[in-house]
Amino acid sequence: MRRLRAEPPATLLGRPVAVEDLLPDADVLRWRVPGGRVVVRPSGTEPKLKAYLEVVEPRGAREAAADRLAALRAEVEAITAPR
Repeated sequence: MRRLRAEPPATLLGRPVAVEDLLPDADVLRWRVPGGRVVVRPSGTEPKLKAYLEVVEPRGAREAAADRLAALRAEVEAITAPR
């Protein structure tokens, strides 16, 4: 979490990221882009991070949503991977 706070992503899904740090109330980071959101927090029981991903597409665009979610997942995995 320390690294993610110091080096948040500049873009996700090719769009600028709005970063929200919920400290001191919660050890949570929220990254927002138009049509998407990522919430990252440490696990309470294991030494790992949990990331919750959301994409929004118009009704009926299930395939587009699945594609964007897969792309977002790959980006978040790369950003949060241990260095």
